[in-house]
Amino acid sequence: MKIWSEEAAHLLVDPPADGRVHNLPFLIETPCCEALNPVLLESDMHPGLKISAHRPSLLTTLNIRFLPHITCQSASRQPQSRVYIPTISRYLEALIAQHQWLKENARHACHRSGPGADVSYLIRYLFLEMPSQREKILPLMKGESKNRMEEILDQYKRTDKNRFTFRLMEERTGCDGEVILLDKMLSARYSTISSPLKGASPSSSPSTTYPIVAM
Repeated sequence: MKIWSEEAAHLLVDPPADGRVHNLPFLIETPCCEALNPVLLESDMHPGLKISAHRPSLLTTLNIRFLPHITCQSASRQPQSRVYIPTISRYLEALIAQHQWLKENARHACHRSGPGADVSYLIRYLFLEMPSQREKILPLMKGESKNRMEEILDQYKRTDKNRFTFRLMEERTGCDGEVILLDKMLSARYSTISSPLKGASPSSSPSTTYPIVAM
């Protein structure tokens, strides 16, 4: 477990006096602090059936269990502790601010995993580069974070991962020299592209797509 201060995380825990921002909740209450499968709690941010019929999952998605059989809190505990998470827009603002701080103050820090990669994952799984999703997320962000997010989405390219896998398998049917050559070609290509925030690496999870952006 990591404990970050509000200043380090660039994320406020206590909401403003009215508790709402842009007429939306400041925080999202979750049913539990543990989930068996990824789930999107802000249903308004779902990309919709035309873009992605099955992902991301919602709490209402059938045949997928999200909550553990034994919850972190006993049912007999009273009062029950409430668990909150930031909204997606606030979380993106915090990640962008964290990445900028690392860029200015910790140039030699490893960026392969961290705020830059997390921004990439949110864009990837929520299809935030799509016009309909951009119209949802950008108005909820403000200032420099909004401008930077708009730049990131403008540069974003969604690429079919299977094409690279098939090409690699096809080339590997040749001699060893061709395999080595292909590996060098791929290495050279990946050295000239990166995910939206410079230094973040594409995801290696078993999905059909992953994000790359020409810098």
